Amino acid sequence: MAFVQSTYPLGLRDALAGMIANAETANVITRTADGAIAFGQPVVRTGNHTCAIADEAYTAAGSEATGNTGDGTVTNVPITSGGVRVGRYTITIIEPATNAGVFTLEDPDGNEIGSGAVGVEYSANGLTFTVADGATDFASGDQLYIDVTADAGAEILGLSVRDPSLDVSNSDAFARYDSVPIMTQGVMWVTAGDTVAAGDDVYWDDADSRFTNDTTDYPVIVHGAQARFDTGGADGDVVKVAIR
Repeated sequence: MAFVQSTYPLGLRDALAGMIANAETANVITRTADGAIAFGQPVVRTGNHTCAIADEAYTAAGSEATGNTGDGTVTNVPITSGGVRVGRYTITIIEPATNAGVFTLEDPDGNEIGSGAVGVEYSANGLTFTVADGATDFASGDQLYIDVTADAGAEILGLSVRDPSLDVSNSDAFARYDSVPIMTQGVMWVTAGDTVAAGDDVYWDDADSRFTNDTTDYPVIVHGAQARFDTGGADGDVVKVAIR
């Protein structure tokens, strides 16, 4: 027997994750999927014309600047966690002392984001490392580096666009070798993973596959600028994210 709908919701759902909210401002490119990529997720470059879902797996390597007065070192393989960014972090000794000292930490954009002490473990901003004293003490201005790379690719290209033409059995995702449309600029509907507000910076929670304003998650940075929420909402709500 046919079913006749007799009840109706008071309001319609705004949209589905991965739908472009304003086609006039959108720019879309295509890349070949290296693996499954769900609709409305951040996509990273993995090759000349391939892409994959952004994850929170990073590799960090410590090194010392040539010409330092001191021969101290930084942890060879610092520990990384959510919130770390791809690029070179710079450690600068500002207050040298015998078998000790104070340093500042700058992010890949050159912004000072923290400070610490020689010989004491530093753990913040997604990095855990130790600047160790050497046989010769550091001098003011000596520098050490931490270079961070993303295992799945260092460059976020944009957000994957929903494709209504795919069969429903695809679980709202592109399969490996599919041609993936990627919005590199514009406004898209996505699923919030926390309570967010319009204007908040956008981060990606890989574990929940949702977008947050939590600085311990993966920063969604495209063209050198961080994406921002255009609308607010609660965990599970469909909200707008803008890439300018």
